[in-house]
Amino acid sequence: MKPDSVKAEFLAAIKADRFDAATRKVFADWLEDHGEDDEAVIQREWTAENQRAAEQYLREYADECEITSGELIEAGHAYLDDGDCLGIGTMTPDVAMGSQEEFWGHFMVVTGRPVPAGKREDCFVHCAC
Repeated sequence: MKPDSVKAEFLAAIKADRFDAATRKVFADWLEDHGEDDEAVIQREWTAENQRAAEQYLREYADECEITSGELIEAGHAYLDDGDCLGIGTMTPDVAMGSQEEFWGHFMVVTGRPVPAGKREDCFVHCAC
C-alpha cells in the first residue's frame, strides 16, 4: 500500500473519532518512520483536553470576528489552499493582531491538518477595507 493511502486511512480514522488516542499514537510512529517528524510530534502531543481547549479558542476567535467557528475553519483551509484572506468588517479584530502561531496551533489540533512552519506566523484575517 502506498504511503499516501496509508496516511489517508489514518486521517480518516482520526476524523471519524477525534478522541482515539491509540490510533494517534500508532499514526505518530508511522509518520516518524516516513520522515514526517513535525506532524508526528503534533499527533503525540494531542490530548482530549487540548482538543477541547483548541475548540474553545477557535470559538472565541470566531466570535470576535463575528463569524461562526465553522466559517473561521473554512477560511483557514481556504488560506492554506489558495492564499485567500478573510475580510472582516471595517476593522481587523484585536484577536487577529495576537499570536498567529497560537491560532494555527489550535487550528491544527481541531482540524488535524498540518500547517507548514512558514505559514504559522501568517495572519489571514484582515479588515475588508
